[in-house]
Amino acid sequence: INWGKVAGTDTEFAILRVGFNDKIDAQFENNYNNAKANGMPVGVYMYSYAVTEQAAIEEAEIVLERIKGKQFEYPIYLDIEDAKLLKPEYGLTKEQRTKNALAFVHKMQENGYYVGVYANLDWFTNYLDKDALGAECELWIAHYNNNVDYKDTDYGMWQYTDKGEIDGITVNTVDLNICYKDYPTIIKNGGYNGFEKPTLEPSGIKGDVNADGEMNLDDVVVLASIIQKETPRESEMPMVASVYINRLNKGMRLQAGPTVVYAITNGLGDMQGAPLLK
Repeated sequence: INWGKVAGTDTEFAILRVGFNDKIDAQFENNYNNAKANGMPVGVYMYSYAVTEQAAIEEAEIVLERIKGKQFEYPIYLDIEDAKLLKPEYGLTKEQRTKNALAFVHKMQENGYYVGVYANLDWFTNYLDKDALGAECELWIAHYNNNVDYKDTDYGMWQYTDKGEIDGITVNTVDLNICYKDYPTIIKNGGYNGFEKPTLEPSGIKGDVNADGEMNLDDVVVLASIIQKETPRESEMPMVASVYINRLNKGMRLQAGPTVVYAITNGLGDMQGAPLLK
């Protein structure tokens, strides 16, 4: 792969294979270093053969060892699609396959990574509990079609073809994806995947809501969004606004509930069962 050429196309990100089972992709280090050198945001995936939760944890440990000290703007994915996991001799149920996947997910999360599961539509429908997985991690679906029969909000990424072409990649075809979420912002703001979580301190400038060192239109938009999230009633908005403006004029923190929700949900804004402590 000529990552310089790839970076010159409209490609926005790349998900690199880190390994499969207990083996490491021989090109992972090269792909990571050259993608990063050319400014390409990346994530990684591990192709799974795990038939038990312990085996899935061991796959996670392999990934942790290989990605240590690196930064990833996109999630760390477990790729579940191998026919081995459907063989009768292993006796795997949908529930057990899901538990295996979650064992990998939890191990990665315990170590500060933003994690997801990749599978095709058939697997998410028949062999995995999509809802159970979606409640705990990101979902990346493969469905090679002009459109896909699901709501975009159910999945963070859609792989829509395996027959793409990108300048700089010499293999015959490439998997292409559409991403529905701003993973770089979610991951960096959350301090995941090797990034240090940013800390914003009051700038001392009156009206500087987002602590970027100046008061501008962005601050007005942010404050209006906070007020609308605080109360849906228009009659209450002026009162809420006056409280926040008073705090800003005194150089205080906003201490606004919606900002806490934003942080807990990694910018998604909807609690949906998110934990109160992180």
